[in-house]
Amino acid sequence: MQKPSKKPGRYLLNAVIIVIFILSAVSVYQFSSSKIKKDDSYEVIEDELIVKFKSGRPSDNLSSIYKVKGPREIVRVEKIFKKKIGIEEELDNSYEEKLSSKIYKIKLSSKDNVKKISTRLSRDPNIEYAEPNFRMKVAKVTPNDTYYSLGYQWPLDTIKALDAWDIEKGSGSIVIAVIDTGIDWDHPDLDGHIWVNTADPINGVDDDLNGYIDDYRGWDFVDTTQPVYPGEDGTIEDNNPMDFFGHGTFCAGIIAAETNNSQGIAGTSWNSQIMSIRAGYTGADGQAYLENDDSARAVSYAAELGADIINMSWGSPVYSIMLEDVMNYAENLGSLLIAASGNSNTSQVFYPAGFSSVMSVSATDQYDSKASFSNYGSWITVSAPGKDICSTNFNNSYGIGDGTSFAAPYACGVAALIKSQNPSWTPNEIWAKLVSSADNIDSVNWGYAGLLGAGRVNALNAVTRATLRLWGADRYDTAIDISKEMYSSGSTNVVLARGDNFPDALAGAGLADSQNAPLLITPKTSLDYDIENEIQRLNPSKVYILGGEGALSATVKSRVENIGFYTERVWGQTRFETCIEIMEKIYNKNSVTKVFIVTGMDFADALISTPAAYKESAPMLLSTSSSLPTSVKTYLSSLPNLNTIYIIGGYSAISSNVENELKAYGSVGRIYGINSYDTSTQVAQTFFSNPEKLVIARADDYPDALCGGPLAIKNDAPALLTSKNNLPTELQNYISSNFSFNPASSVIYILGGTGAISENVVNEIDDIVL
Repeated sequence: MQKPSKKPGRYLLNAVIIVIFILSAVSVYQFSSSKIKKDDSYEVIEDELIVKFKSGRPSDNLSSIYKVKGPREIVRVEKIFKKKIGIEEELDNSYEEKLSSKIYKIKLSSKDNVKKISTRLSRDPNIEYAEPNFRMKVAKVTPNDTYYSLGYQWPLDTIKALDAWDIEKGSGSIVIAVIDTGIDWDHPDLDGHIWVNTADPINGVDDDLNGYIDDYRGWDFVDTTQPVYPGEDGTIEDNNPMDFFGHGTFCAGIIAAETNNSQGIAGTSWNSQIMSIRAGYTGADGQAYLENDDSARAVSYAAELGADIINMSWGSPVYSIMLEDVMNYAENLGSLLIAASGNSNTSQVFYPAGFSSVMSVSATDQYDSKASFSNYGSWITVSAPGKDICSTNFNNSYGIGDGTSFAAPYACGVAALIKSQNPSWTPNEIWAKLVSSADNIDSVNWGYAGLLGAGRVNALNAVTRATLRLWGADRYDTAIDISKEMYSSGSTNVVLARGDNFPDALAGAGLADSQNAPLLITPKTSLDYDIENEIQRLNPSKVYILGGEGALSATVKSRVENIGFYTERVWGQTRFETCIEIMEKIYNKNSVTKVFIVTGMDFADALISTPAAYKESAPMLLSTSSSLPTSVKTYLSSLPNLNTIYIIGGYSAISSNVENELKAYGSVGRIYGINSYDTSTQVAQTFFSNPEKLVIARADDYPDALCGGPLAIKNDAPALLTSKNNLPTELQNYISSNFSFNPASSVIYILGGTGAISENVVNEIDDIVL
């Protein structure tokens, strides 16, 4: 699902064990803290700056720095991200360049007003952005119970983990990175689940050539110049990510402590591996801190080493462009990012949880009520237990603590179960499953309805529910969610259609699949902001624009070109002609033996016909109800091998007069039912034999369904139509008799949020399938 827009917020420490990650706030690429109330949860490092140059060569840009600070005032300029050898072969260069070659830490010779300097540097034409480096404060851990039985772990019953384990216990091939204060990697309840980098054994050589020597157990990124606690490992990064504070160890135990071993606690995912990554240290005052550059490098490292899931139990109200860069980079590499929402009992957005690429998790108590300290808001993705949580602690001990810091690991554990069951799933699919399988808890959270995400995570639903809801705040966000589901790592091309009318979008579904492209939509006269960002994420070679300027204006075309993409407009004078032009981009006329005819005046028949027509290598053409358009007649006459014509829909959609006209071009058959639900099942039965995947859209409202055609085609799935509140009898019968449910591969995609298709429909589907 797509996350709503995020707004700045503030953070207060008020939980037993909390990690606070402080980023820098920016406004139009300039540092700003005007909306962030300063508290004691973060500090500015007064002699360090983070700078992203527009050119990858700092030597060409030092003059920009010297305008503000003289050469003698700069101690060093160092690249933050080490380049992983070979990564450019695996990923689009724009992401690699964004991190490896352009972002630097500037160390000054003395303390200065780095906020003011950052603002000045950001105005320089050679600099993309500049911001202070922060360090993040952590509240000291004080365990209050180290001896307990399994009965202390109430969350496992609440999220129905025990029932889920009868189906999926968690695979040892799934890796969850915990970026935190380190992990007590020889803890007796964790040591068997610690990930090791077998490609780089401890021998003094960087065997895997990733820039980190002997990172066998992970890496310690802490290299602070700030005062540290006596005996703390704080000044030089190394290959020992041991936890000296306890918070990271606590999170790790919730996710994947060794289970059923007659000691300690049970992890949510029995067999998954934990990647130990240390980015936090204990300061001279006894508080724990994480510094911005260390945390960013840690996220990059985790993704590059193949972490399936990354847990980030820290956050703050300030925003950093660099951190958003690295989160997008990690997402693009295939990591699911999950973060705590914060413990200030506020609706203000926290980061990294507030980034669109990161799942945000709020905390609940034993009664499914919002934990008193937990943040909330429309930006929350899901909730999970975070009150009176029992887990592993450093020095081989155990403890109890509160905080959204511990809710996020439960979401990570359930995500690991989903990934274990579905190894080929993308982060977006796991995200969608976590959301669609959550239990709605609005009824016990008066005043917070809709502000705790989709609900509290449910492990049993996550490994048993066949449905996967794809949706967003509006039709454009839903299109983006479908796009990410299909093309999580970019696409060859993009097909762009008008979003407030259906003909061009539905006709373009086959073109999208043939061009390895998602179908996106936008308003007639402007390029939607979120759609623009999605096009940039996909980084296509070409954007096909469907329809003439009356459908999508010249302004839209120009905007796409201005952001760097080649365009090609596919259009005709009418919707019927535009449809033909699209079909001619897909099919060689000499190869066409079949065509589908649907009404061009309504969307339902076109939607359900799209996957069937493409499956049959048959153009789908639009007609009026009463007569066959001249352009369609001309096209049919140009098909030398045409022999079969399918009319989809009843006589009110395509009249007998049109049917008679079509007989001049081939054998005509009509597929229809007593209503649109029935017609969709008739088409499915005719062209799809026991499918393992289905796409279900609302029959009487087209916006969320517009971009579902390519999804159905890509998954060899029929498109079915439902009502908003109840599953029609026709679909009940079809699913129970024809759907071939395979727990390892089957998915029933639900297009749109609960405002389009209610949760009752989803429950009815699951009852039939399961």
